[in-house]
Amino acid sequence: MPAAAFLAAIQKHSFWTIFAVAAIVRLTQVFTTIPPPGSGYDELEKVAKSLALHGTFADPYAISTGSTAHVAPGYTAFLSLIYMVFGVGLQGEQAKRAVSGIVSSLQYALLPRIGDALRLPPWAGTAAGLISALAPYKSFAETGEASWEQPYLALALLLLFLHTLRSWRDPRPGMPWSLLTGFYWSVAAYISPISGVVFAAILLYEIVAFRRIQSVLVTVLVFGILQVPWMARNWNQLHGVVALRSNFGLEFHLSNRPESSALMEDNVSNGFITRFHPSQNVAAALAVQTKGEVTYNREELRAGLDWVAEHPNQFSNLTFERFWKFWLYPSHRWKSTLATTLITLIGLVGIWRMPAGPALRLVNIFLLSYPLIYYVIQVDRRYRYPIEWIFIVPAIYVIGEIAKRVRRHGPQCGAHRRNGRTVWMLD
Repeated sequence: MPAAAFLAAIQKHSFWTIFAVAAIVRLTQVFTTIPPPGSGYDELEKVAKSLALHGTFADPYAISTGSTAHVAPGYTAFLSLIYMVFGVGLQGEQAKRAVSGIVSSLQYALLPRIGDALRLPPWAGTAAGLISALAPYKSFAETGEASWEQPYLALALLLLFLHTLRSWRDPRPGMPWSLLTGFYWSVAAYISPISGVVFAAILLYEIVAFRRIQSVLVTVLVFGILQVPWMARNWNQLHGVVALRSNFGLEFHLSNRPESSALMEDNVSNGFITRFHPSQNVAAALAVQTKGEVTYNREELRAGLDWVAEHPNQFSNLTFERFWKFWLYPSHRWKSTLATTLITLIGLVGIWRMPAGPALRLVNIFLLSYPLIYYVIQVDRRYRYPIEWIFIVPAIYVIGEIAKRVRRHGPQCGAHRRNGRTVWMLD
């Protein structure tokens, strides 16, 4: 069967076809690889275990330090439910990885929707979903023993992209839509506070471009009300104001001091994390225990800002290095890094070729706002995962168009005008 006919047949049931393929591949990964005993128990897993075994959202560090807001509550609470059902041993870890693989599969099953939203040909989204389903090169984030909330955040951001785009095509989205928008973004923030940066950028754009002051106020009000219970818990147990996570000061100082490297992998391999992070260093954990988590992070943030003020050139160099490594070199693991970088670069070509319109503006907002926080803290390859779906469909579209035109006519290149923009295309 020709490739075009094959894709056309799949497009009729693209969601379930892609989801089934992706789930089979990822569940096979999970149940054919057994993690070593005790692996993957980082801060988030430790808190989830504490919640499952003792009912306390606590103890993310090398020693018992009590109540915490080091990790966001959303995925942590969900993981604790998995541990309650399957236990905190091997079965619990396998269940955690399996559910993460299923969530990742949902993301790829929705890529045809992304293709439609970007107004690319239907085959591009379907092909992107199938190729992603069959090529699990992101297993470190999807089915690895140390996988965190990134697959859940990726799915949330993808769904919110589609939701936002729909609202932008309606000049008056209405009160129910504003209420739902506040609720959806609050759920995403409970998964990871980094989504709040994207949320703020979108709201700012809506105020400036659409003059949606009333609907934005309603959305922000709903969002804020839904954050109150967690903030009240943190005020009661940590004795300070903590919106979602408390650890920014720790991470900022860790990433901005004389020994800091841009990549987390380097900071781990050279023993830097072991020397300074309370999850690995007992002395640092004792400082958290003595001072309290809020005070400890406040002091760490102050120390980090003092270092930045005293060493502006070194901070600038680190920031620039984190910027380009976030986009082009987030890991020394060359296979996944090479695949990620190629998809990013080709995807950027596809985004550049997109016609001007709401979808392109929203893509730009996501890409400009999401990584801002990662330019000032150490870079890790899993931090990029939640927005990598943005590049997949445009990249597959570019590759498919090049292959199709080269096969039919040979490589000829020309410039065309589309919606007031110069677009280079193969003719």
